[in-house]
Amino acid sequence: MTPAERLVATALAENGYREKASNANLDSPTANAGTANWNKFAAELDKTDIMNGPKNGYDWCACFVVWCFYKTFGLELFRKITGIPAKSAAAGVGFLRQYFSNIGGLVSVPQPGDVIFFRNAAGNAWQHTGIVTKVADGCVETVEGNAGTPQGVNTFRYALGYNRIGGYGRAKWDLIPEEKPAASASPAPSVTSPDPAISKPSPAPEASSWSAEARSWAIQKGLFSGDGNGNYDWLGNVTREQLAVLLYKYSQLK
Repeated sequence: MTPAERLVATALAENGYREKASNANLDSPTANAGTANWNKFAAELDKTDIMNGPKNGYDWCACFVVWCFYKTFGLELFRKITGIPAKSAAAGVGFLRQYFSNIGGLVSVPQPGDVIFFRNAAGNAWQHTGIVTKVADGCVETVEGNAGTPQGVNTFRYALGYNRIGGYGRAKWDLIPEEKPAASASPAPSVTSPDPAISKPSPAPEASSWSAEARSWAIQKGLFSGDGNGNYDWLGNVTREQLAVLLYKYSQLK
């Protein structure tokens, strides 16, 4: 998956999480549901130095977005691609947008993995945020925290021209190293033709001089025919099959 797809997968995996009535059962998706702003996302961020103070128990839409980046990429890479520093004010939507502006990441045409920013009804303040999951058919689909009914993490769909959308923030995806594909099985070794100089059989050793007359007679009588290339393998072992042929040929001599 691309880095943006990984972020979207992290965010969508939390769809259905319910805001808590108290600071208990934070890790359960549905237990202790309520509308008191307690949630696991801010609680986990409170254990880091990402925010400038405790945020659990307060409005948490921006905390959800920040948590998704942090959870997906780890602290060091999260900071590089978002520009969010230590002890940041990123729990505020306007400040979160400013961090993306600082890295040149504000865009007007969305794509999955972007952060979406919403204005208030009057259009004079930044009010809400989420993560873009899909763009199609003139609409943008999102997953957002601290939103919906029942309140928690829910998915939404808006027309691209919806007047409360105030733009998008895009992380510096190019700073994330490409994932190397899984190693495939080693290809079978190619089969090459053997070197003729190596594969050519060595000629049979020459026979001894003392058998020259007998060998000449046997060839003349047709008892030995060789391999057609003048090689009779005179010093080779004789099989029973070869001996039977030899005796048969001898018995036919007149």
